[in-house]
Amino acid sequence: MRTRKKSGILGYRQMTIKLNRENEFQVNAKRILRLMRILHLKSVCRRRRRNYVKSTPEVTAENILNREFHAERFGEK
Repeated sequence: MRTRKKSGILGYRQMTIKLNRENEFQVNAKRILRLMRILHLKSVCRRRRRNYVKSTPEVTAENILNREFHAERFGEK
């Protein structure tokens, strides 16, 4: 049987499938869920990766202020 290496703890559904495949006896999913709750075991969900594509800006705003941010009156710049 091929096994995938997963980091973290399986959930009760995958745990039930794994136990039923590896052992001669059958185990109910509700029993596994109850035991996992008693032992405080929770499944570890993998984080979703963000796909970020680096891009160059097509339109660059013109430098009007020339880093002179101080204004004498409100709404001047």
